Parts: sequence; C-alpha cells; structure tokens
Amino acid sequence: MFIEKITGTSLIEVLVSLFLLSLMAAASSELNLVSLREAKSEYYSSVAMQQIKNMLAVLSIPQAMDTASALERWNQQNQMVLPRGKGTVRGQHPHFVVSIYWGGEPIEDCTMNRIGVSGCLSL
Repeated sequence: MFIEKITGTSLIEVLVSLFLLSLMAAASSELNLVSLREAKSEYYSSVAMQQIKNMLAVLSIPQAMDTASALERWNQQNQMVLPRGKGTVRGQHPHFVVSIYWGGEPIEDCTMNRIGVSGCLSL
C-alpha cells in the first residue's frame, strides 16, 4: 500500500493567520483613532491660546474700544474657530483675567486649565 505525503497549508493555519491579521488591523485602527483624538484636542487648545492672546492684545489698548463691544466681537470669532466657543473677561485695565471655553457646557470657574476636545483656558 502506498501512502502519499500531503504538503501545503491546512484550513486551520489559514484561519489562524487571518485572525492574527485582523487583530493587527484592529489595533492599528485604534491607534489611529487615539492619535486623531489627541491631535484634535491639541488643535483646540492652541486655537484657544491664540484667541486669548488676541483678546489680551485688544485689551492692552484701552482707548481702542470698550470692553463690552470687544468681548462681543471676540465671542463671535470664538464661535467660528472653536466648537461652542465662548470667552469671558473679568477685571479692569490693566489687570484682566481672560477665559475661554469650548466643546461642552461652559465651566463656571476656569481656575484650573482643562485641555481636551472640550475644555477651558484662563490667563
């Protein structure tokens, strides 16, 4: 009786390979999503910091315009560049505290900067 030796891959080996390949693809996709989320968070915080610097530049010139109209114009810009962006100004010239909120509901007191997809910055 003659027995032939069968060579090649079996179905189980192919299935295991496909399973490992799908796990690697899922892990890669998850890493891409996390990096995109972090990049979005950093983008919002850098835009918020630039908006605060813009407002401080406007407020450094007291005769340029009154604070209420400057705040209204600044908040219009905030809504264009940040999701649900809103800013507040407290204090008198030259000691202002400028805060900006974006993303979620405005936080009553932005004493501690929060950076993320929603957050606040205060200077």
